Amino acid sequence: MTGKGGHGQVTQLSHGSNMDDEERLLPATTGRGSRSKNATRLGFSARAYLDRQNARLQKNCSVVDVWRQVLPIMLYEHCRLAGISRGVLRVEAEPGPYMHEMRMASGELLEHLQNRCRRAGVKKIVVVARCGASRRAGKGAHCARVGR
Repeated sequence: MTGKGGHGQVTQLSHGSNMDDEERLLPATTGRGSRSKNATRLGFSARAYLDRQNARLQKNCSVVDVWRQVLPIMLYEHCRLAGISRGVLRVEAEPGPYMHEMRMASGELLEHLQNRCRRAGVKKIVVVARCGASRRAGKGAHCARVGR
């Protein structure tokens, strides 16, 4: 293939050098050259992550199972587990008498959880208002006041 040079000269373009450039650029632009090394590391990392999550899931499942067994029936439909973080079990309860009853029972429930789910490490139960739980007017405003 020929082309015009800068001073009206005809130059010969080398096909070999273009192919070499493409061969060098292909791995850099597609990532084909380093993909196999990263795939191995990613596999190990993913497995380790899933193993950690499985251990956490097992601890939390034991809390849920015991919770279902020891929670008084009258509170079961009006309270729910919201989460566990750093030894604090968060329980959402409908505002009013159910929230009051849940707070009154939380000490006994904590004792059951600590005895039967030692691996979970629950140290405290915090009862918070459950937003949108009651259909009566004015209950949603309470959730906005407590920052929920």
